[in-house]
Amino acid sequence: MKFFYSLSIFFLVNLCFSQFSHAQLSNDLFSPVIYPAEANDRLENKSINELAQDDKGFIWVGTRRGLFRFDGYDYKKILFVSSKFDFSTIYVRALLVDGDTLWVGTMSDGMFRLNLNTYQVTQYINDDSNSSSIAGKQVNDFAIDNKGKLWIATNKGLETFDKQQTFSHYLSVEKPDEYYFNHLLDVEFDSQNRLWISSGKGLALFDEVKQGFSLFYQEKTAENNEQLFSNHTLLKNVIVRKIFIARDKRIWLATQKKGNYIIELDNIDQIESATVIKLPLDNPKQMKINTTIAQPSDNEIWISGFSGIEIRDSHSGALLKVLKSNLLDKYSLSNDFVNAMLVSQSGLIWLGVKDSGLHYFNQHNEGIKRVNTFLPQLKNIFDSYISQVIKLSKYEILVISKNKILRINLQAGDSHQLVGADFKEIGQITSAILTDDGAIFLGAKSGELFQYSQEKEELINVSISLSKTFTEGITLLAQSNTGVWIAQANRLHHLNLKKLKLESVINQDGSEFLAFIKSLTVDKNGQLWIGTNNGLGIITIDSLTIKIYSKELNTQGTLSNNYINQVIEDNDGNIFINTRSGINKLINQTGKQLQFTSFAQMATDKTPHDEMLFSSSDSTYWYGPRFHLSADGDILSEQDVADGLLNSQRGKSILAIGEERILFASSGLLIFEPKKITPWIFQPNIVATNITIGDKEVPFGVVKKGIHLAPADDEFSVRFSALDFTSPNNNDYRYKLEGYDDTWVETPTDVRQAKYTSLSPGTYTLLLDGSNRKGIWTNPPMRIKVIVEAKFYQTIWFRLAILMLFTFSLYLLFQWRLKAIRLSERKEHEKREAIQKAEMITELMEQKNRMLADVTHDLRTPLTTIKMQLEALEDGVLQHSEKSYNSLQKKLGNLNKMVGDLYQLSLVETGAFTLNKQDHVINHILLEAIESFQPLAKKAGLLLSFTSSTVKELEVNFDSDRLSQVFNNLLKNSIRYSDPQGCINVLLSVESENVVISFEDSSPGVEDKELPLLFDRSYQADATRNRSTNSSGLGLSIVSSIINAHDGKVTAQCSSLGGIKIVIMFPIIN
Repeated sequence: MKFFYSLSIFFLVNLCFSQFSHAQLSNDLFSPVIYPAEANDRLENKSINELAQDDKGFIWVGTRRGLFRFDGYDYKKILFVSSKFDFSTIYVRALLVDGDTLWVGTMSDGMFRLNLNTYQVTQYINDDSNSSSIAGKQVNDFAIDNKGKLWIATNKGLETFDKQQTFSHYLSVEKPDEYYFNHLLDVEFDSQNRLWISSGKGLALFDEVKQGFSLFYQEKTAENNEQLFSNHTLLKNVIVRKIFIARDKRIWLATQKKGNYIIELDNIDQIESATVIKLPLDNPKQMKINTTIAQPSDNEIWISGFSGIEIRDSHSGALLKVLKSNLLDKYSLSNDFVNAMLVSQSGLIWLGVKDSGLHYFNQHNEGIKRVNTFLPQLKNIFDSYISQVIKLSKYEILVISKNKILRINLQAGDSHQLVGADFKEIGQITSAILTDDGAIFLGAKSGELFQYSQEKEELINVSISLSKTFTEGITLLAQSNTGVWIAQANRLHHLNLKKLKLESVINQDGSEFLAFIKSLTVDKNGQLWIGTNNGLGIITIDSLTIKIYSKELNTQGTLSNNYINQVIEDNDGNIFINTRSGINKLINQTGKQLQFTSFAQMATDKTPHDEMLFSSSDSTYWYGPRFHLSADGDILSEQDVADGLLNSQRGKSILAIGEERILFASSGLLIFEPKKITPWIFQPNIVATNITIGDKEVPFGVVKKGIHLAPADDEFSVRFSALDFTSPNNNDYRYKLEGYDDTWVETPTDVRQAKYTSLSPGTYTLLLDGSNRKGIWTNPPMRIKVIVEAKFYQTIWFRLAILMLFTFSLYLLFQWRLKAIRLSERKEHEKREAIQKAEMITELMEQKNRMLADVTHDLRTPLTTIKMQLEALEDGVLQHSEKSYNSLQKKLGNLNKMVGDLYQLSLVETGAFTLNKQDHVINHILLEAIESFQPLAKKAGLLLSFTSSTVKELEVNFDSDRLSQVFNNLLKNSIRYSDPQGCINVLLSVESENVVISFEDSSPGVEDKELPLLFDRSYQADATRNRSTNSSGLGLSIVSSIINAHDGKVTAQCSSLGGIKIVIMFPIIN
């Protein structure tokens, strides 16, 4: 009765589970995303038998030919050769981590002990001459009891191994001499420290009283006319390949072609209360060989073997999913033979897949489900390009591919074609919409428009009823208040269903609207928003006229790009424009203008291609499946392929499914449950994978003791890894040697190495740090003590000896040099004096020659002119008249002024130039100079003006005569060189306790490169040299010397009037 009672409970639980599943999405549609390890091509032998993970985080891979250590980047084969064995060729049957020890069971070489610090290997093999040696050569499993004793399942019975390095042997109680009774496959301790054993004859238990093991199922005998336990007959002749103790303390059994079982203990202390439950087979005709069991979570049990993986409910045992290989699906198993499984420290489920290497499933992806597009009912539609997915009801969608269309119920898990529609005759469907009345409109590549009635289950060709037909394929559809908006490649039409009339959209000038249309969106107010390759269009309700907005037109430049992929409206009525340059949010719409602001810039910058934006009901957003955004566009979470995303292909559709789910459609279908998406915060262990001192690799045990550099060692390096296996190439790495480095040093992922050479003697601490794939650094980092011994030449005694020798040598050298210096000092002094005198004379001669050259140059031209005019008077060529003598008088006056200018410059150069500074009102001096030049300016056709920004008369300390000379020179230059009908502006102002006076005239001007040369002696700009003037070219040079003498400065600039602007500045109080 107890058996039938247990079965009743089992099926009741199954029924409840089934009802619960029906209320959710159908589990049959989804398949876990299985990833291959990125380093599988570097695994030498891919026939994986066993997996284990040590305390540091390394994954140990036992194969048919060798043991490998996996760090996410490489499979390091353990090479250890002695005179008795070659560890690199062992056939691994069992692995067990026990602290710093890895126990390795083999097919025919006994067992090995690998020290995980030193990587030293010790072999334990049968020795017929030693009764304390291990009995069997084949070691199939290990287990450790609650006292720390090691138990070993061999092909010749049960063994224990104690601290004295001796073995104890235990055999079958029933038949100690029978091979199959003593050929053990697996051992496992339950929560009560009972040892369960799998033998060649069935499941057994260790009997401490009899010091042997007995079969769990007992046959009736003459002495025992009743079976010991009620339904243990279910396990008669069942060979158990794997014994697994679940988290709820129940015992799961994977068997050889007999299915899977659960042993329940009503009274955990009494075996008599045990109930055996045989789990239903997924295919009763196919008898599987199951070899291993793993429990990734409280709710699931995974069972694998030669025919894929069964995923069962850990409470009821119900079959949830069967995982099979599919070479076309890169996210599935590549082989059905999965002989090993391991749940790692981070919660990943690792699978040893035959001929492929390691694969893993990230169970933290609970919030991201992948629709298995290779299911028989879905395969045909997903064989071709998916163009669109639309939502028909709360849990029902319509998937449209090249020439197929499929209706999928995500809750029931069924799918079917639209009844009453033959899509082979229709051709390729390119777009679809569901109208408010439940009708489905379908646009075809042929240009035909179809309407499907779900109620009548009939398809109508709307195009036949129209007087005007489409000449190009229909690309987009959108519903209006009176019909349907229809987009072709570069045209937009409106189908009025009430009038059954096709109307074309026009521009504001009445011409036909032509543009490459990318999106159609109807907002809550009935307006149509059109995204094109050349801007944004808006059509108001009941209108056919489009108004265009672009980066250059009607947006004040706030639209980031004219190529618009998508327009959406969120639940609050906000409009978002998704462009090629990012997302723009509409923040203001006044009159004819739209104003946008950037939104989610960080997310769009991190995305290599355009994605679709989706507004959730919780006022957050999704930018494709990768980014979850806040209401302000900040990144709340970021998903990647290791989280369950398929690839980087741009999405085709994003839909809300039910209340709390989102569907993303691209090359496949993903269902997101945002509340179940957990961020990847796993902090991986940082491990040293390789340590070298000089060119010699050292044992890993050095990490605990520290790295010791002897005097003969000059360098060391440490290669390290962060053991986040999900996407190791996205991990970051850095290191720092405290006592040497001030900051962290980053190292590339493919290097991951800290290397130092020629360190000073002392004690350092090497910090090694790495991040997970999300960039979260491990805290604290790994610390390794580094001791650098001093070389002989770095010792204090050696340095003292060298210092004393150097000091004595220096003293001798000093004495010798002192004598030499004293002998040559007098000669050197005399020579230096002679050179100084010669240089002084040379410099004086150069000054004199330069002065003479300047005077000669400046006087030759006017003297030659006077001479020629006098000779003309003597020879009678020129008449003796008042005009002739006035001309000579004017030339002599110019010559006299030139001599005066030369004299003044000579005073400046010789330092004899003096100023007679007194306090004057500069306004008066400047105004007096300007008024004196007004007649001359008027005669030249120039407008001379003066402006003062000072609020009162400004008293300044200066030499009035010299400054008047400056003003006169500048005004004279401006009048002389300005074209008629021009102007001259003089401005007086004060800036930071300085007087600033600017003289600005109109064209002609000079080039920018000539401005600094204007103050050189005798320099005249190109624009003025051709004018007939009597200028010496010294005016601006004199101006510069006078202003410099007032501790001021003068600069030349290009004038906004077209000429030159001279600005002088000097202190108010000097």
